[in-house]
Amino acid sequence: MKLYKTSMNLKKNHILRGLWAALALIPAAGITSSCGMINEDLPECNQGARLRFIYDYNMEYANAFPSQVDCLTLLVYDNEGNFVASRTASAPEISAEDYRMTIDLPAGEYTFVAYGGMDCQESSFHFTDASTKADIPSKLENLEVQMNASSITAPEGKPLHKLFYGRLNLAIEEDALNYTDATVEMMRDTNEVRIILQQVNGEPVEDKDFVYTIEADNTLFNYKNDLVPAGSTTFYPYDRGEINVGLNQQGDESTVAFAQFGLSRFIENDKTTLTIKTAKEGRTVMSIPLTRYLLAFRNQYQEQMRPQEYLDRENTWNMIFFLDSDNRWVQVSIIINDYVVRINDIEF
Repeated sequence: MKLYKTSMNLKKNHILRGLWAALALIPAAGITSSCGMINEDLPECNQGARLRFIYDYNMEYANAFPSQVDCLTLLVYDNEGNFVASRTASAPEISAEDYRMTIDLPAGEYTFVAYGGMDCQESSFHFTDASTKADIPSKLENLEVQMNASSITAPEGKPLHKLFYGRLNLAIEEDALNYTDATVEMMRDTNEVRIILQQVNGEPVEDKDFVYTIEADNTLFNYKNDLVPAGSTTFYPYDRGEINVGLNQQGDESTVAFAQFGLSRFIENDKTTLTIKTAKEGRTVMSIPLTRYLLAFRNQYQEQMRPQEYLDRENTWNMIFFLDSDNRWVQVSIIINDYVVRINDIEF
């Protein structure tokens, strides 16, 4: 983490030092040399942090914080990891491009932990303490964020409200006479996964013929945004159905089946598994290590990224699987986010 330090305007600093020197000569009982109210007629000596929040850790490399984050929670801990303060803000305030969060703090070193989506009414996650299960942990090391039980339902899933995370270490200097400016860089922790089943011969695929599940252990985060083992969870699609994609070679209407999931963060080498079975016989159509497939089917540009960066920057996944006339998976090729790869070219 970087420490940020405000550079003082020399001319302004010279004027302020002169003002303090002059005030020191006045024998008034209300005058102090520390930040705070000098008397009722003079303003406070402001000190603390003025924070900007950005979310450009995406595939577009563009700041999408104003458009994607609808509520913001900031937790502040001192250099010993003790809770100091919290602040919240919401749209439309945080939707402004010039939005800054200002917080008064004495000189010292702090850790700021920011979450987008936690304070919203639709939030899919909540704070918890690793030791006491309190709402907001008094120690930074005990800070955890857990998916709400109501966000995990069966046999129907539920869309996850977007969750964002950012962390910053910042030093407020002893002689600061103004707010220290810094930027908190955010990342997104939630994903949308859409599965599409299509017949290779163009025949219609009926959604009711299949059962879709994803097994993952990704419901609990620590303060570093690392996933903490909490046990495997079965996720079900929150939306499913059929899409008309035009006419097949025989001139009949062709449909594909789809299922859409809301999922938490993917981690390289995790054990997330996508399974599709037939609804009638319970026969397994496919069961694949989902995260490994997502990483294997990167295009040439995306392969230049570190695997975890790729998983964190991308948050919308569209996967098309091809079936034969018996609803068996034709393991020849898969389309992921419009990128076609032959299975034979990939080793698992």
